[in-house]
Amino acid sequence: MRYGFIVVTVVISLLSTSGCSGPSADSPPDPETAKRDSHADYKDIMGTWQIVSSEWDGSPYKEAIGNRFTFREIKLDAWIKNLGGNLVVDYEIDPTKTPKHFDVRASYEPRRTHLRGIYELAGDTLRLCFRERERPTEFKTTQGNFGRYHVFKRAAEEDTR
Repeated sequence: MRYGFIVVTVVISLLSTSGCSGPSADSPPDPETAKRDSHADYKDIMGTWQIVSSEWDGSPYKEAIGNRFTFREIKLDAWIKNLGGNLVVDYEIDPTKTPKHFDVRASYEPRRTHLRGIYELAGDTLRLCFRERERPTEFKTTQGNFGRYHVFKRAAEEDTR
């Protein structure tokens, strides 16, 4: 235990005297930051969106209407009525694909979930369609494919928590 304290102290000392305070203005951004900065969708998807229509497995899914997704840099904070609260997951978009890709990775005990989807972002409307197995190719679900399709509208500031 005592040696760990000494090692930490030495590392902190070296970092503070070597000028290692993070990336300099001359150093290139990391690849993920560069990717996010290169396409408008990364900026435009940020914020809170509310589900206005939904379907699941080929049928309307009214229970999802009103749920909210808040997109941050790499986290998606989903407020789900049925859960009575928030669920935070990792997400990634790829606007260079056709259709554009949307992926969510979440860990729920005792398993992990990877949802593969597509998205369309047009002004204050966001459409997401996703499944757990294969990625959908169009914005619809059919009975037996266990897909989800949500249409969101950007939430007004007073609508967000």
